[in-house]
Amino acid sequence: MNNAGVQNPATTIEFTDLALWDRTFAINVTGQLLGIKAVTPAMRRCGEPAA
Repeated sequence: MNNAGVQNPATTIEFTDLALWDRTFAINVTGQLLGIKAVTPAMRRCGEPAA
């Protein structure tokens, strides 16, 4: 399981700070991609179907 994420206080789009958006996206999306990329070679060596 590749699981990580943060939640920010609810707000409307016009009050969403770009720096907060970038941080949230980096953790919740880019972090998942990097985790998958890191484990894929080991999964392939074990014969597991990688994403």
